[in-house]
Amino acid sequence: FICPMMMYRPFHYFMLTLATLLFSCEREPIEADCSLSPGLYRSSDFSIGVAVDLYQLENNPTYQNLLNQQFNQLTPENIFKADRLHPAEEQYYFTEADRLVVYAETHAKEMHGHNLVWHQQLPIWLKNYRGSKAQWEELFEDHIKTIVSHFKGKLRAWDVVNEPFLDDGNLRPSLWLEHIGPSYI
Repeated sequence: FICPMMMYRPFHYFMLTLATLLFSCEREPIEADCSLSPGLYRSSDFSIGVAVDLYQLENNPTYQNLLNQQFNQLTPENIFKADRLHPAEEQYYFTEADRLVVYAETHAKEMHGHNLVWHQQLPIWLKNYRGSKAQWEELFEDHIKTIVSHFKGKLRAWDVVNEPFLDDGNLRPSLWLEHIGPSYI
């Protein structure tokens, strides 16, 4: 009997050796020289956006400088997703999202809302929610209206339904599809 993991032992040794070498070498911080380019967005007739990690934006000057010089539209990586904006059934949390919106306004950047409805990054309460189709539809509508109303006039566009289809074109299984049906789209 040969354990399947034994077949990959040379690969594991290689990866362990590589990781050891990479992390044991002395490295200097990488500095971005943004002066080489006038900015991607300045040479375009349309917005040039980037996904933004709020922590990096607030704590990494190189990240912030590169973002400010090269992009004129910001898309939040995770802070607009349901598990962050709607962590409890009767609770919305806008603090982090509002900080990014204020940053965008202060630096003359457009904001792209990502996303209102997705099959991932759902709060635990929603995964455990038990209600009728009508209650799911009401919850769905309240979720969308509350978030969109909060950001009214501050965002250029929204990803309303994110990734509803599988690669083969069929609808992706999700809580929304299961409890509301295809009309959720």
